[in-house]
Order: sequence, then C-alpha cells, then structure tokens
Amino acid sequence: MNKKIIRNAAYCLAMVVFVGIILRIGFLQITESKTPKKFKETTVELGGMEKGVSSLNMVLTHIQNMGSVEHSAGTEANVQVKEYITSVLDQLQAPYMVEPFEFDVDAYANDAKKSYEDAMAEYPDMVEENNKFLEENSYKDFIDYVKDVIGLRNESKVIMNNIVVSFDAPNTEHAIVFVTHYDSRPDSTGASSAGLGSAAFLEAIRLMKEQETLTNDIYFLFTDGKEIDLLGAKAFLEAHKELEGNVDVVLNFDAQGTDGTLMLYETSKGDYTIVKQYQQAVSRNSGFSFLADLCKLLPHETDFQVFSDAGFPSMNFSMLEGSYTYNRTADTPEHVNRGCAYEYMHTLNELVDYYGSNHVHVTEKGQGAVFFNFLRDTILVLPSNVVSLVTYLTSMIAIGLLVFFKIRKKIRYRFVARSTIFTIISMILTGIGAAVIIAPSMSKLSNVETKGEWNESQLLFCLVIGVAFVLTGFFTWIAMRRNKHQLSTLMGQLPILLTLGLVMGQEFVSLSYLFTAAMWMVYVAIAVCVFLEKKPQIQKVCYVAMLIVFGVILSILFTPIIYMAYVSLSISVSIIIAFISVIPIALLYVFIITVWKEYISE
Repeated sequence: MNKKIIRNAAYCLAMVVFVGIILRIGFLQITESKTPKKFKETTVELGGMEKGVSSLNMVLTHIQNMGSVEHSAGTEANVQVKEYITSVLDQLQAPYMVEPFEFDVDAYANDAKKSYEDAMAEYPDMVEENNKFLEENSYKDFIDYVKDVIGLRNESKVIMNNIVVSFDAPNTEHAIVFVTHYDSRPDSTGASSAGLGSAAFLEAIRLMKEQETLTNDIYFLFTDGKEIDLLGAKAFLEAHKELEGNVDVVLNFDAQGTDGTLMLYETSKGDYTIVKQYQQAVSRNSGFSFLADLCKLLPHETDFQVFSDAGFPSMNFSMLEGSYTYNRTADTPEHVNRGCAYEYMHTLNELVDYYGSNHVHVTEKGQGAVFFNFLRDTILVLPSNVVSLVTYLTSMIAIGLLVFFKIRKKIRYRFVARSTIFTIISMILTGIGAAVIIAPSMSKLSNVETKGEWNESQLLFCLVIGVAFVLTGFFTWIAMRRNKHQLSTLMGQLPILLTLGLVMGQEFVSLSYLFTAAMWMVYVAIAVCVFLEKKPQIQKVCYVAMLIVFGVILSILFTPIIYMAYVSLSISVSIIIAFISVIPIALLYVFIITVWKEYISE
C-alpha cells in the first residue's frame, strides 16, 4: 500500500482520537461528582448519625420517605410530606415555624380562564379544537381542566404551608436565606424536584445544630405551592416584610433536570460579589453566566424569580440534564442519581458553613459578573464591564490587523473573503442541519409517555456536532486548498469573530469572551506565521503545539456551552448555538490541515 495513503489514514485516525479526547475534557466540567469509593447505600436512622459528619445515606433515606408518591400542593399527600419534615425537625430540636396560607383555587382557575380567552380571541378554530379536547376528556369546562392540571379538581380553597427554620446569630440582623420546595407536580413524585433539595436541607440543618457560633442569621425555607405559581415564596415575602434590607443573599436550590453537575445557572443583577462568594465557598464550582440570559428565553419558573424580582441578591442552583425523567413518573427515589445527590449535599453544606462563619454583607448591588467553567471544579469570575471593554479592544485589533497587512501587501482581501464566505456557508448549513435533526427529536420527546424512557440530549449533541465537524471540515479544506497563502486563510476567521464579538459585547456579554479568546488564538497563529516565516522548522513545531493547546482550550470553553444549549431543549437557541459552534471547529481545522500540509502530505 502507498506510504502516503497510510500516513494520511494514520493522521486522520489520530485527529479523530484527538478530537474525541478534547471533547471529553470539555464534558468533564459538567459531569456530576462520583460518590465516595467507600460509600455503601443503606437505610439509616436519624438517631444513629455521627455528629459533625454529613451522610449521603441520610439524604437518600429522607428522599425515600418523602418522594414515594405524588404530593402536589394542597393535597393530603403533601400534608404528609410536611408532617415528615416537621417530625425530623422536632427530633433535631431545630427552631422552626409552620406558616400556613390560603390558596383560592376557584379564583386562580377563573383568572387562568380569562387569560386563556384573551389569548385565544383571534383563534376560533383552535378554541373549537380545545373545546373538543375538553369534552372528550370529560371536563366540564376550561376551569375544570385548570383545576385538574394543578391536582385540585375537587377543591375550592386549600391551605398550604411554608416551613421556616431559623438560626439566629448574636449581635446582627444580617441574614442568609436558603430556599427549596417540597411539593411535587400532580403527575410526579418529585424525588429530584425538589425532594432532593428538601432532603439535603434536613441534613444541613442536622449539621447546623452542632455549630456553636454564627456570624449571620441563617434561614432554611421549605416552600409549598411552588409548582402552581410560586405561591410559597410569594407568601413568605408577604409575611416577612421585616427581612427587607437585612437579607444579604438568597440561595435557591431546585432541579430543572435529574442528572449532571449542580450548576449555578441563574443570578440576580449586580451579581459579581455573590458569585465571588460562591467561588470562594465551594470546592467544586460549576456555572455559566450565559445560562441566566438563556433562562429569560425559556419557559421555566423557580422560587428564585420571586426573590430576584423583589430586589434580593440571589443565586439559583440546579441540575440541568435528564429532562427525559424530570417531572415525570420516572423521577422516583430509586432513580435519583447518587452522584448528583452527593454533590448537592456537599455543595449545600459548604455554602451553609461559609455563610455561617464569614461576614459577607452585600449592602448594595454592584457590578455584573461574567463567569464560566475553566477546567473541572473551577470557575473564572470576571467583571462584566471589563469583559465588554476587552471584547471591544480585541475587535479593534482585528480591524487594525486587516488594514495593516493589506497595506503591507501581506494578504489579499479576496483570499480573506473566500475563507470567510466558506465558513459562513458552513455555519448556515450546520444551522439547517441542526434544525432537521432537533425538530423531530423534540416532537418525539414531547410525545413520550410520562415514564420518560428516552434520553435525547447526548444523542442530539453528538449528531449536531458531527454535522458541524463534517461540513466545517469540508469547507475549510476547500478554502485552504484554494488559498495558497496561509496568512490570508487565518485572517479569514477574523471578520466573523469580530462581528460576533461586537454584537455579543453589546447584547450578550456573558458569551462574548468565547470570541475574544478565539480572536487571540488567531493573533498568536498570525504571529507564528509572520515572524517565523523564515524559520520553517520552528514554525512547524509551533503549529503542532497550537493544534494541541488551542484544541484543548477551545474544547474547555465551547463544549460545555454548546451542550448546555442542547440540554435546554429550545430549538431556536440550539440552532443558534449550532451555528456558532462552527467558529471553534473551523479554527481547529485550520491548524489540523496546516499540520497535515507541513508534516504528512509532502
């Protein structure tokens, strides 16, 4: 067999392995923790727990005791969950209050009917179809349907109950509030959402009882009625006006999925100080500020919104993967991810310990933060105004380089334009490919029975990224085959990068750092291309080094973000991210093909 063919085949295989490795490195940042090696699962008793040592088995036992049946707000089953929580608090001799509030089911259903009628006034055909659906399913009217959806079909008014556990610190009115909810949806046992949160709170309270001194008042709030209209959080704020001005941070623990790392995925405005606190407090950081912007585009509600809208500095924590079991009948204690439960417990305990032993007053809203994972267990936190400034300056450098090298006759604009155009074609085709792949998959997911047996997120990611790699590789190869000048090909990435950087720096600063980092990689490559032009051997070594180093950096920066967008299951967002994913792939291919030309093809 021809040696050249063997070399090419070996290189292609090596690149496939290399890409697989760097993608895996990117994935490691968003995978949940593993349970300790010595952990053996067993049911335990509260009285037999070792003092000062957290117990995953205790958390799992609480979940089992609370999350075996559906317990939507206002039902007898949820009252039993409330009584279980209070019985544990009684055994712990923890200071708590049960705060009941009334929910008018009829008024809620009538308001929903009015909103529905206003929204559907211009769609009589759809109203007719909906009325047919109501009749076929034995609903009296739309009000009857609404009451059934929230699990209170035969009720007019119900009493719900918040549970507030409070630990007072001496000589201070400053408070930290930890929030979770204990009600489930009518068709789910809610083991992960948020039975896990309630169980972890109970274990944190057990450890808290042993803490001798506190620097801040600590509240643990178990809300009721979260799954209906965030009722418990609203009732708590209404009942505790005295907390206004005294609460430094509100930390909400919920679940938007059942798998993946426990992620800081939403923050209030002016969040730089509180995110830095999270960075300091927790040994395994995980979070992306772009998810907060993404959440504004997606239909989801947590108690976080109530506190954030009221002006409290707030952070929202959740797992985001596993939508195929989230809020479905498959979300049972048996199916709770043990690694997620361990990380949930560990993170909460570290935060409680940090805020219980440090003076961390947030007296006023400060500047915003851009934060993201960089290597496993570590997030970088940067002031948003600094990120914007760096983005603009980096983009200006790109414009200056395009003009400078043209004046010096180092590049030809037609070669630069050709490289840019081929990359744009790759982006458009990848976006179309993503739509073709994702739309039917989302339709299938929406029709899955509540057993939730189909895991779509990783499949979607692999398919769409596969399309992106194939299309981008093909068009990058064409561009570089036609562009004999290496510098022009490299600079062909700059018009797209600087355009996206400027747009993101203005409208979506939480993602602008991606394009800033990519532009600086291009600048380094340009420097190698220009300054080592007369030293080809050193230049070749530098290209190999850039392929490896830049490949790892691009994976660390882009892989988690691309994957998190697919996990969100918003087709419009997924298509946009698929479109953008071509940028790092194109840059990576430039180095792959350059190394191939320098070492393999000749």
